[in-house]
Amino acid sequence: MHGVFGAAHDTELAHQEVRFPEVPLPGDLELPPERPNPFGEIKFHEQTEWRPASPLDDPGKGHFLSWVRLRQSEPHLLSLAVHGDVLGPAVGRALGPPDERGMFMVLSLEIGIRFVRPPVTAWVLQEIEAWHIGDGYATGPARLWDEAGNLCAIATQTANLRRHLPN
Repeated sequence: MHGVFGAAHDTELAHQEVRFPEVPLPGDLELPPERPNPFGEIKFHEQTEWRPASPLDDPGKGHFLSWVRLRQSEPHLLSLAVHGDVLGPAVGRALGPPDERGMFMVLSLEIGIRFVRPPVTAWVLQEIEAWHIGDGYATGPARLWDEAGNLCAIATQTANLRRHLPN
């Protein structure tokens, strides 16, 4: 992972092109259904709460929105690095249902993150895009927002796609 940290300094120059997506807040969303997990126990899933804000199965759209929070942590700038490792849902959504494409893992090769501001809420919205999927790799960004609509970080990720072959 590569991170860029900088202290605010004396300039009035400012512009933000991206806008907070129109999306329900995490408390307004239902818990996601249990989905088959062929990879065994994943401790990360026990340490986080996740609320998809986009339909889970909408093939062909490499864009996905979800709320996430750490179960035992206050909002913190560095927790955004955890939430920025998130390309998989956009890749899965773009490629379609597992029964048609098979199961695969998205293994991070490179993550770059630009911290913008600490989140003021524990829940963070992950706005994820799969820019390119091909030749065994996927690349795309994630914009991370807090519930107050503040852009908190921008992550980019390149990952290796590995097919999961059942035993």
